[in-house]
Amino acid sequence: MPCRRSCWQVGIAAAILIAASGCEPAGISHAPAKIQSPSSPARDSTVRVTKQIELLNLEGAAVDPFVDAADAPIVFLFMRTDCPIGNRYAPTIKELVEQFFSQGVTFYDVYADAVESVEMIRKHRKEYGYTEEALRDLEHVLVELTGVEVTPEAAVFVDHVMVYRGRIDNRFVDFGKTRTVTTTHDLHDVLQTVVAHQPVTTAWPKAVGCPIPAMK
Repeated sequence: MPCRRSCWQVGIAAAILIAASGCEPAGISHAPAKIQSPSSPARDSTVRVTKQIELLNLEGAAVDPFVDAADAPIVFLFMRTDCPIGNRYAPTIKELVEQFFSQGVTFYDVYADAVESVEMIRKHRKEYGYTEEALRDLEHVLVELTGVEVTPEAAVFVDHVMVYRGRIDNRFVDFGKTRTVTTTHDLHDVLQTVVAHQPVTTAWPKAVGCPIPAMK
């Protein structure tokens, strides 16, 4: 599947029973990620991109996703290679990409931990089958813009305005606790609203996951 889509023609208004074995990719040298407890964030739909955003792709080239994606809605999925919650979400993420990419939504996986090398990221993506474009936010430009705190966490932009930031779904209640059945598919529902050309009014439930390390 292609990494980016540039043809969005319609203007649109603005984890868990962690399996200690089998969830983490082999070969990660730094300590396993800690899990952050959930709380309720304040909704903020005033985040608007008004200047150039520069991230790096895995070839080391500068990328402004808001330029590359043209007028398409954008989903940023923040990831870490060693987060067991995030890695459990790989099948769900692939399903979302398969469903909504064909409807004009552009997806980017964002890695914001400078400790993770390009080789580690490539290994992670191959192991979990990610095909959407990967970007590195080494200066935390996008982290600070969106206010994301953990992985996995999603941020959705329409017409350069953030319309959602939060969890993918409610599978993970708290660390060490999961629902038997996922009852709320937050990111899916947001994207359904976006592709239906409707304003997003859903709440922004806090993601449960591994904290994004502070810049050193």
